[in-house]
Amino acid sequence: MTKKIEHSYDSHIKKFKVIKISSGKNEIVLAIAAKTPMGLWKVIDTNEGTSVRSNLVEIVWIRGGGAKRYIHTENAVFENEWHYAYYGTNAKKLIEFSSGQIPENVTVNVRQAGQKFWIHLISFAEADVLNSINMEAILKENGSIP
Repeated sequence: MTKKIEHSYDSHIKKFKVIKISSGKNEIVLAIAAKTPMGLWKVIDTNEGTSVRSNLVEIVWIRGGGAKRYIHTENAVFENEWHYAYYGTNAKKLIEFSSGQIPENVTVNVRQAGQKFWIHLISFAEADVLNSINMEAILKENGSIP
């Protein structure tokens, strides 16, 4: 069964979706599918659960965030939008974060329906900001997952 989770546009104004599918080996497989010029959807990236972490899967994508400069003769400073998303099926309670668990200037969106959840983080900082987050450890510390 395919379930659309996220739908947006990339830096080139092309549609893409993040979808949850299943495979013969794993209950959770996350995939990024992009719309081709012919109007067909093509999977461009996937990530699936492992035997150690079968109930929490993450996927990452990047979008150009734009450029900034004061005058046209200066070199532009380019920014990127870093997206880290986590899909899980084993929540024990409502997912919430305490102050300091998520770095400053990181946007967090949590969607949850019972045990199933989707956590989407967005940052315009360097990728290391989101790379440094151990979401599984935070969720365990909060008692949100076993």
